[in-house]
Amino acid sequence: MVASIEGKIPFDSSNQGLNEESLLVNTPTSPEIVKVDEAATKIQVGIKKPLNRHPIKIERKKVDKLAYESDAIEVKQKQESGFKFIKFLLSFLSFINPFKFLFNKSNKVEKAEALSPEVKIANLRHAARELAKLFEQEEFKKQEGIFRLSARESEIQELWPVLIGSNSEEREKKIQNIQSPVLAAALLKKIYREEIKVFGTQELRQAQVVLGKQLTGDKNEIEKLKELISKLPNDKKEDAKVLLKVMFEVSKQSEFNKMTTTNLATTGGKALSSDVPGLEMTMDAIAEEAYILKTNEALISHYEAVFS
Repeated sequence: MVASIEGKIPFDSSNQGLNEESLLVNTPTSPEIVKVDEAATKIQVGIKKPLNRHPIKIERKKVDKLAYESDAIEVKQKQESGFKFIKFLLSFLSFINPFKFLFNKSNKVEKAEALSPEVKIANLRHAARELAKLFEQEEFKKQEGIFRLSARESEIQELWPVLIGSNSEEREKKIQNIQSPVLAAALLKKIYREEIKVFGTQELRQAQVVLGKQLTGDKNEIEKLKELISKLPNDKKEDAKVLLKVMFEVSKQSEFNKMTTTNLATTGGKALSSDVPGLEMTMDAIAEEAYILKTNEALISHYEAVFS
């Protein structure tokens, strides 16, 4: 059998002297004809004398070594590529400073806490009015369980420094971007319950209790409710008007949101009657809560007549 090749001896499975582990080997650079004597398993180059009778082989371990070296080169290239990417990533991160967002948030909280109580209340009053505007949308008023459902505390805490802070433009933008009616209602309740406290004195609380005992649905009920509102300072009157209007509009959609005036007085109405400083929750104080809820329900139901 005679084969013509360029630079390599082909593997011939029919050759008894070359088994499966025999591989291609390099030959002299001159284009000579290699003759293979199948009977004697001799390899002759041109007219030269026969070589030794043993088959020409490359041992498997040499091939494995070549493969290992090739794999090592490939791994090294990948490592170098990975090191370049990591170097680029570290450079990029050092430029943008990923912790600056945490620092900014912390700074906002610190700045908000450093404001005087008067400034905080003024900023929160503005926030309450902006939040109330959201309830002009039908989907906000029709949200089932509105003022009863709780928003996630993390969402409230994220927005709270912005509501207190002095940047009114940022405050308005954040509020306008609120898509959740539940979150908007939760923020309103927090502002009124913890900061504004419309009926937040012993005298005003007692006035609510007295009026609750007197409410029987007679024709003088509106006048009695107006008299109660008249006892509030002017800024607290406006505060009460803002929240009561929202709850009045929500109550008109009770077919959808399941929030009647009674339900709203029990949930959102409590924001009007926050805990009075120094008040001990005795059995009498707990019993008085029923009359306060009755007063708040009447204020919601007769909002238009009371503030006309």
